[in-house]
Amino acid sequence: AITGSKTFTPTNLHGNGPATRMRIQLNNSNSFPLTNVAFTDNFPTQLELAATPNVSNSCGGAVTAVGGGFSLALSGGTIPASGNCVIQADVVARLPNTSPNDGNATNSIAANNVTSAQGARNTAAISRTIRVQKAASVTKAFSPAGIVAGGSSTLTITLRNFNATAISGFNFTDTMPAGITVVGPATT
Repeated sequence: AITGSKTFTPTNLHGNGPATRMRIQLNNSNSFPLTNVAFTDNFPTQLELAATPNVSNSCGGAVTAVGGGFSLALSGGTIPASGNCVIQADVVARLPNTSPNDGNATNSIAANNVTSAQGARNTAAISRTIRVQKAASVTKAFSPAGIVAGGSSTLTITLRNFNATAISGFNFTDTMPAGITVVGPATT
């Protein structure tokens, strides 16, 4: 049988942000190579290949990965005896300015979709979930993180917009922990 794994680096994908690197590893536990290996990986609705997919392929054969496309395919590949091969490509959020704003997307190569000339197949799906964030985010950090009595720390609040259009007219309130007071004016 063929086994495999899939990873995304980073594990969060932001609309209109940088691509994430998808890595598909195919494993062969047989003492002979598997040839003419083929599969098609159809992406979930939240993902597409980056405009320049930056494909790398140690499986040989031909990888079909069209920038902006919704799938990646291998044909004529080889998985070495008792070994593995890897295909990598960059993916981005599809329709980054539309709903759903935020959620998980599971990308799977279905069971029995990876085939070989020797009849070996993947008996289990090769899947990974990635977080697709299309809205905005707010992060907060104190520097230094610890404060002694009478000491001070700088609070930084970062608002990030992952959409192609500006967000305007928003407000937020940040309630300080007990014993913490603001002593200086806020800056932007």
